[in-house]
Amino acid sequence: MELVIDSTEQKRRRPKNKRKQKNFYSGKKHQHGLKTQIIVSRCGKIISVSKTYPARVHDKTVLLKEKTLDKIPKEIKILLDKGYKKIEKIYPTHRIVIPIKRNRFKKILERKEKIKNTKLAKKRVIVEHTICHLKKYQILSQVYRSKEEDYNQHFRNIAALYNFKLNFKQISLNLN
Repeated sequence: MELVIDSTEQKRRRPKNKRKQKNFYSGKKHQHGLKTQIIVSRCGKIISVSKTYPARVHDKTVLLKEKTLDKIPKEIKILLDKGYKKIEKIYPTHRIVIPIKRNRFKKILERKEKIKNTKLAKKRVIVEHTICHLKKYQILSQVYRSKEEDYNQHFRNIAALYNFKLNFKQISLNLN
């Protein structure tokens, strides 16, 4: 079994409080936002949704704060993106797969490394598609204007709706 982990950000209104403003500002996306991490199975079903964090918090920090890998059995393969670099050193017993990254010393990847990255990307794309399906709901695609405390519950409700839709499709395919 394989699980794919990734985080998603959503725009929010700029906080009035200076300290909150700094926390919620994402330098990567150049906007204020909220970050949530999801775990997806190979069939696209959302297994877990993390708490919501300010957009400034790094994906790897969310993974460590949530203790996500402690909750997953060691024999399950976990597919991550390049943002989770060096997580293998923290969890050496887990089966973690991260793409090979070029650096300033290794300018060009070898052919077998490129092939490995391509195969991994084809498996990891399921989490990107799942995030895309979630963002078809307007509350997740537009600027979030409701209470900050309610965001995580809204995200979880939409994830549950997506899983229900996915199960319904599988049942209707089995009947035909």
